[in-house]
Amino acid sequence: MPRISLETTTGSENFAYTITTPTDTSTTEIVQGLPTVLFLHPVYIGSAIFHPIYADTRLRRFNLVAMDLRGHGWTTAKVEDTYGSEVAAQ
Repeated sequence: MPRISLETTTGSENFAYTITTPTDTSTTEIVQGLPTVLFLHPVYIGSAIFHPIYADTRLRRFNLVAMDLRGHGWTTAKVEDTYGSEVAAQ
């Protein structure tokens, strides 16, 4: 699973993600010009919950992006006492 390093309000963090396109089940770039669907998983369940969705040909005509949120899966971003909805949205 690829990771991206981002500067956040809590410092430099690494987020794991999966990108699926009409031609690739796992890639590092979206296909320009196609709509992109972002999947955000619920608490305690990582982005792996979305992997069966990637086989659906009705959805595979789009870029599908799922990421492991802080404290989940392969994401190493910290969850601190100041973490709340505002930090999550940023």
